[in-house]
Amino acid sequence: MKFPKFKKSQVSTLAMIIIVVASALVIGAVIYRLTKDAGCKTNIEACRFSILLAAESKRAPKPFAGEPYSAIKCPRDELCDLTIKKKDIVEDGLINQDKAHKLIADAMAECWYMVGEGKIDPFSYWDTGGQSYCLVCKTIKFDDALLKYYKETLTKGKIAEKRGKNGVILSPIPYMLKKEYRKGETYFEYIYHEKGHGFSQEDIKKMNENFLVPESQIIVKLYRPKDMSTWTVIATWGVIIAGVVITIVGVVLTLTGVGAIIGTPLTGAGIALAKIGIAAVAVGATISIIGGIGLTGVCIWDPVYLNPFSECAECKGIGSMKLIPPDFDLYQEVKIDYGEVEVGGEVKEVIEEGPYCGLLIN
Repeated sequence: MKFPKFKKSQVSTLAMIIIVVASALVIGAVIYRLTKDAGCKTNIEACRFSILLAAESKRAPKPFAGEPYSAIKCPRDELCDLTIKKKDIVEDGLINQDKAHKLIADAMAECWYMVGEGKIDPFSYWDTGGQSYCLVCKTIKFDDALLKYYKETLTKGKIAEKRGKNGVILSPIPYMLKKEYRKGETYFEYIYHEKGHGFSQEDIKKMNENFLVPESQIIVKLYRPKDMSTWTVIATWGVIIAGVVITIVGVVLTLTGVGAIIGTPLTGAGIALAKIGIAAVAVGATISIIGGIGLTGVCIWDPVYLNPFSECAECKGIGSMKLIPPDFDLYQEVKIDYGEVEVGGEVKEVIEEGPYCGLLIN
């Protein structure tokens, strides 16, 4: 078989065409990425602006007092999800926890900035007492390669034993407690307005027994108790939520100890990882994976005893940033005992009863 012969000039032209096409593809990919990122940033700023506008217009003189200028506009599908890629966090076959946690912490910090950093009421368009309000900032997704990696960790014993605890993404909260978001301030201080010194080593250990699953959500929640015209909260450390009872996929969990971390047992009823083809154990059973290391549940971070909105008098409530797994029903009925808090100069017991998110605004 004879191959056609090309003149030197033809070869040069062909090479040039290949180079131009390849360069165009690379440049196009970069422009697409930059355009997408710019669009996300623009939408985040637009959401922040609409929250600020609603809050400011509520303070305006009559006839506009009490009536926000416009509704809050934060469409969930325009805020952009956080997609974690295997190539960005897996090194030498193991998950680099710091790299994974930084991606999540940055996403949470961006969300906190978007809703006003606890200085304004992100739900000023609605002010019904006895109501809880939620805003979904981002959904945490995994790329196909990371989904496959997770499946291997959770279903193949030898691989799980080899990878150890770094076969899954652990809770990002310990990272946020120690790593700076900006000079002199950790991620935890920025988002929760607390240094986190109240956590014991046992608390940290419990956090690291939970791990993140795909489709988890970063949300902001605010609960407004009934009949409160003035609201001041002094958040205190300690176990103040021993009475919390939340029903999740048929499993009733009573929060004790650190309280804010709920380790949801991996059960046959609605296990989040089943969505990526991972076999589940029997209903009600707890699965221990990774060679004796007790990763007993998916990660829920719901610090009900912290109130970064305490600096916002007009918020009239208690709330914070949450990390919620996909099988947690945001509308399920809950009873949350916030303990004794100062309300209008008087210390009262505050208990929330009703849907976890009474109104999901986006």
